[in-house]
Amino acid sequence: SSNPCNVTITRTWTFTDNCGNSSSVAQTITVKDTTAPSIACPANITVTADPGLPNANITIALPAVSDNCDPNVAFTNDHNNSQDASGSYGLGTTTVTYTATDNCGNETQCSFTVTVNDEEAPEISCPPTVSVTCIDLVPAAYGSYGEFATAGGSATDNNGIDQASFVLVSQTSDNNTCPETISRVYAISDNDGNSSQCTQLIVVNDDIAP
Repeated sequence: SSNPCNVTITRTWTFTDNCGNSSSVAQTITVKDTTAPSIACPANITVTADPGLPNANITIALPAVSDNCDPNVAFTNDHNNSQDASGSYGLGTTTVTYTATDNCGNETQCSFTVTVNDEEAPEISCPPTVSVTCIDLVPAAYGSYGEFATAGGSATDNNGIDQASFVLVSQTSDNNTCPETISRVYAISDNDGNSSQCTQLIVVNDDIAP
């Protein structure tokens, strides 16, 4: 047979006695490659997202591939449809599956995971200092991120801000007079639970003559 994955070999055996009488018999040997290749994926990978980005660029080792008959087994992954799975991975867990196929069509798969964690806290800036001339003129604390932003505050993050997490953490006074300084600490979290704080000052200074 000309099919390298299904080879048929025919051997003819001839037996002759010492008087010259002979007989022949045919032996058929069939060789089939039904053994799938072996493939060993890299171990699971866990990394931190690149600074300021919702993803990470990762270098990943190639899997170990071998086969009983095919010295050059083809293999590819389903992340980028190439042999090398290295590249950009987004936040969260991605399962990468490799498929190895020998020249007779036998296949084997293996999988591993790539986990990218967001450990980067948001960047938050409070509105500028507020100055008033009387304690009665001290504005109320911001009750939402919208109010905070309208007053000049801001918050940014590599994976988005959770505006509902915005909160007034504390309000303290230095208990002085002329001026009195009130400190308000605000906090906000990103969509992965990382939190940051900033402080806004409110200065009460009665500098108007009676």
